[in-house]
Amino acid sequence: MHAAVSKESAVAGVLHNMGVSTAETMVLGDDANDVGLFGLCGVPVAMANAIPAMQRSRLRYGVQ
Repeated sequence: MHAAVSKESAVAGVLHNMGVSTAETMVLGDDANDVGLFGLCGVPVAMANAIPAMQRSRLRYGVQ
């Protein structure tokens, strides 16, 4: 996989093409490969079975 390819770049590209802001986008995650999406999107949601790092990231971005 190319170094510039990531979930974040893919989601950002789709949102840009659709004219949707990242601030009004919800993202769901449960593992370490989703942490970057939490920083990109305005409404990060950690799944109930998420790893501890995801739970901490969710709280860092202000979601209870």
